[in-house]
Amino acid sequence: MKKTLVALAALAATAAFAQSSVTITGAIATALNSNSTKNGAGVTTDTLGMFNNPTGTSSVIFTGTEDLGGGMKGLFLYEMDPNANYNNSTATSGEVFVGLSGGFGTLKMGTPNQPTLTASASRNPFGTKTGGGYGGVQGPAFVRQPGSMTYTSPDFSGFTAALGYRPEVSAAAAGAAVAANTAPLNTLVAGAAQTDIGLRYANGPLVAGLSFLSQDATAAGNPGVTAGARQTNYYINYGFGALRVYFGGDTHSALAAGTGVATDSNGNNLGLRYDMSNMTFLGNYAIRRNAAANTDQRIWGLGFDYNFSKRTAAVVRLNNQTNDGAAAAATAETRNAMVGLIHKF
Repeated sequence: MKKTLVALAALAATAAFAQSSVTITGAIATALNSNSTKNGAGVTTDTLGMFNNPTGTSSVIFTGTEDLGGGMKGLFLYEMDPNANYNNSTATSGEVFVGLSGGFGTLKMGTPNQPTLTASASRNPFGTKTGGGYGGVQGPAFVRQPGSMTYTSPDFSGFTAALGYRPEVSAAAAGAAVAANTAPLNTLVAGAAQTDIGLRYANGPLVAGLSFLSQDATAAGNPGVTAGARQTNYYINYGFGALRVYFGGDTHSALAAGTGVATDSNGNNLGLRYDMSNMTFLGNYAIRRNAAANTDQRIWGLGFDYNFSKRTAAVVRLNNQTNDGAAAAATAETRNAMVGLIHKF
């Protein structure tokens, strides 16, 4: 009994110094996935297995704020993204940052999400998950960069602007940091310089925006440093009562390292979401036009969510993607049918 009282007293003393504004949120999402792929030679391969993150990111997120006075706040976020289907998986980090907010806007430093991610996720009702074509037909994905910072302006009657920046770190500099025995706590992560600008308007039923990303092309033979890219995204979605309609597009130029030679592509998508009582219906169609002749890509996705509550839902996803002009060993068509669950906390 005495040990119990001492333990409770110690716990109470610790709680008195704890930051009361820290919150824990997240989700666990998984589904049974029936996958069928056909290559350019017509050979089909079928698989059946559990699929992680079909409708939301399996994550545990710690967030916190501190009132600094004068309308300014200190803040942080730490996200861990485990694989729900692998009990030995490492809870790899997602978004991580420390920042300040106030009348000037919000500054985040660390590994914050990029403005281009916001634009890409706003283009279709599936966001970055199965059915939308994110990172594929919708264009190469830019999520977050280690060793970067973002600034977001205050809200001006629905208008906000965001700027993301990551300075270049050469592979040589990153290697020197490791050689100096500063890893892992002070490791420099090699990567090209990147600037990302986002403009967004969200007011009432209308959401619209643009993003402009520029990533430098570095010298060839510099391992760990990605070749350059230029990407522009635009989107608009509008709610008509229970129905929301989505339209978006992008242009992308991939620049080869050391040469600057560009490979161009562009795409568009049209989607909708309909909420009815405790059910949600989703649909999306997207096309990607590549510079190379007869290599266009197309995807359509259908979704149905049955919401048992605001946090728990059963989900169904149907997805079909085709790749024109696929070589004999390359994937020409992919079909997915998923049934799963998601719980948000």
